[in-house]
Amino acid sequence: MKKKAKVILSLFVITLITMSVFTGCTDKDNPEPIIENSESASINSENEAETEAPRETSETRAPFSGEVSFKLEVSDKRGNITESEITSNHELLGDALREEGIITERDFVNTVNGITADWNTDRAYWAILIDGETATAGIDDIYIDEGSVYALIFTQT
Repeated sequence: MKKKAKVILSLFVITLITMSVFTGCTDKDNPEPIIENSESASINSENEAETEAPRETSETRAPFSGEVSFKLEVSDKRGNITESEITSNHELLGDALREEGIITERDFVNTVNGITADWNTDRAYWAILIDGETATAGIDDIYIDEGSVYALIFTQT
C-alpha cells in the first residue's frame, strides 16, 4: 500500500512538472513570455556583461517622421542584382515596396519585379534580408530604418 502511494505521488509530481513546462510563463491576454527584465544580457569575449537593446515594437519605436530612405537589392533567378535607392513615406517595408510596384501581395511575397517564386512548382521562395541578416518577420511587419539595406533574394532549394 505504501509503495502504491509513492508511485501515485511520483506520477502526480511528474504531471505537475510537465504541465508547468508546457504551459510556460505566459499571461493569458498576452501570449508573449513574461520576462522579469526587459533587457537581455550576453557575455562578450572578455567575460563582461553587455546589455542588448530590448526588441523594438510599435509601442517602443520612435514616432515615424514621415519619410525614410533605404537601399533595396533584388537578386533574380540568375543571380542578377538590381539595386534601388528608395525614399518612402511608409514606415513598413511591404507598404513601401507595393507603392513602388516592386511587389503586389500582402504578407507573403511570391512575385518581385514580375518574377514569381513558386514553392509548389519549383521549390523557390523570396528570402528577405535586412543589412545582410535573414529577416525574422514578414514583409508587412518589417519597419524601415533610415539607411538600411534590404534584399529580396530568389532562393531555390
